[in-house]
Amino acid sequence: AVDGDAHIMVELRPAAGTDWNIDPPRVLYTGSDRLSADTTNIAEAVLIGDCEGIQWVIGVEDATEFTVTWVRNPLRLVIDVPHVTSD
Repeated sequence: AVDGDAHIMVELRPAAGTDWNIDPPRVLYTGSDRLSADTTNIAEAVLIGDCEGIQWVIGVEDATEFTVTWVRNPLRLVIDVPHVTSD
């Protein structure tokens, strides 16, 4: 299970956590499969799959609009989730 009241599914294709084209295969991602966040809206991110692409689920405390941007130098994916504001 992923913490949070709502979830954002992130699927990256083509992508892999392991390079299977070499012998022996080489693991490309060696980080944690569960990341916590010290924010008001993101509860955690969980790596749920690495088969025919990489799948992460981001658990958020409040369903809200978010933006996705590719950034270069260094190449990265940015998922901007607004902070929860108290009323």
